[in-house]
Amino acid sequence: MKYEKGTFVTVPNIQALQILPPASQALFMWLCSYADADGSCFPSRALLAENLKCSVRAIDTHLAKLVEEGFIEKENRFKDNKKTSNAYQILLVSSADSAHTLAQNLPIPRADSAHRTKPTEPNPKELKKHVSEKHPYGEFKNVRLSDEDKEKLKNLYGVANAKKLVEALSIYKKSKGREYVNDYATLLGFARRDKMEVIQEKPKPKAPEPETVLTPEQQEKIRQTREAITKKLARK
Repeated sequence: MKYEKGTFVTVPNIQALQILPPASQALFMWLCSYADADGSCFPSRALLAENLKCSVRAIDTHLAKLVEEGFIEKENRFKDNKKTSNAYQILLVSSADSAHTLAQNLPIPRADSAHRTKPTEPNPKELKKHVSEKHPYGEFKNVRLSDEDKEKLKNLYGVANAKKLVEALSIYKKSKGREYVNDYATLLGFARRDKMEVIQEKPKPKAPEPETVLTPEQQEKIRQTREAITKKLARK
């Protein structure tokens, strides 16, 4: 069978997904398959259970895991005062906060010559201890960002837009009573949802080339050369 357009799905956060259980990873990929261009979708829990060949209760468990780790945002929907399928928003997780990157900074125990042991893999739960210190921002001081995250946000969308994103998330969290594992990743999701343009870096101006300064000897040699050329031309 030849490849046809529309037969594959783009899955973001592929490196960060490695910290999740396999079933949670599969659920995230199915949500991506239903998502529109803005990363939003609303498949029923029963449909997701059918996709993963598991129970609805298991789907609820894996959805909670995805929300807890900052991969998706879930919101209840109602029609005619009756609850319908949930709405899901795919969020982008910063690669700087992924387990793969943070694991490189974890110490690996050394074994002496008498008792050599295989280096142990870091526990994903311990990775959070190595995240940079975060500070509160926004009107309600409930958006927590590290200095690095704040700087990256300003570089991506500009100072004014970065402030708008932080204020919008601060109000949203306060009004909904929600908390996110990674506020920076949630802000990136907000920016993508609002189709906010990324600032293109301006090329740095080239430094002017240093002016050549001749020594007195070089200047004298040039003067003599000019005089010799002038006399030679005058004789012709």
